[in-house]
Amino acid sequence: MKNEKIRIKSGNPFMERIERAFFNYKNTAAIETAGTSYTYNEIEQESYAVCRYLLDLKLDAGSHIAVLTDNRYKLICTIMGIIRAGHVFIPLDSAYP
Repeated sequence: MKNEKIRIKSGNPFMERIERAFFNYKNTAAIETAGTSYTYNEIEQESYAVCRYLLDLKLDAGSHIAVLTDNRYKLICTIMGIIRAGHVFIPLDSAYP
């Protein structure tokens, strides 16, 4: 089940564009940070893991999920997973009390 694709028909134009990018640029670097490069495929797989986790929690649709991380790769993957699962992300800033 780990590699199983989750296809959610949300009609979300943002996610539809992202899905096309995942498909068209699978092995292309999408993020380069701190000397590390991540491909669209790596982002897709990590965001699916976040999505699966949230779906397993059986939260109400549209639940608000707070996100706090300084790691840009994890932030993007988490945001994608939250949106893919049908929830709303709330970014938190550790520099702002």
